[in-house]
Order: sequence, then C-alpha cells, then structure tokens
Amino acid sequence: HDDAVEAIHAVTSSAAISAIIVPGGDQLGGGFATGSRDGVVKLWSTRFRHVKTFDLAEASVPPLAPAVLSVHIGLAEASSSSSTTTPGAAKIVRILCATASAEMYEIAKES
Repeated sequence: HDDAVEAIHAVTSSAAISAIIVPGGDQLGGGFATGSRDGVVKLWSTRFRHVKTFDLAEASVPPLAPAVLSVHIGLAEASSSSSTTTPGAAKIVRILCATASAEMYEIAKES
C-alpha cells in the first residue's frame, strides 16, 4: 500500500478449509485482505506474498471518500471437478469492503 492500512481480514486453514484458492489457481493455507486510506484493497498469502490489487477509484462509481475502513473475504466451497483442487477446499469468491463515506463495495475475485 502507498498509504496507511486501515483494515485487515485473515482466513486460516482448518478442517473445513484445507486450502484457499486465489486468483491464478494458487492454493494457500489461508490469506489476508487489506484495505488502506487511499482506497486500495490487496489480497495476500499467509506469508504476505502479494497476490492481487484492487483500486476502488477504478470502480464504475468511485467512492466519495475512498479510505477503506473494513474488509471481509467471502469464501465458497471449491468445485470438486478441478483436478488441482484439494477436497473440502474453499475458494475466495469476493471481498467486501466499506469506505469512510459509508459506501459498500463487493469485489469479485475475477475483477
């Protein structure tokens, strides 16, 4: 981030979530989403390897006050049809974030 991190959400592995599948198909034992004052949301591995960046200023309707005050990683059970998917794995499907101007954004993993 180029500005202060205001929010962080972590997801760790458990019996129900044996791997987190991030964009690009990487399987991780968990991960983090962070949001900063400049309206940037980033996805990280458990070892804080940067995975993907989302800039709310690029949204079709940008926020009035872009500071991200809250982030949450939304998970869904991974399809068992994929040969690279760990059975019982979860995949990141969305990141929800709230801004200083009380706007809510849902970022799809494919964004």
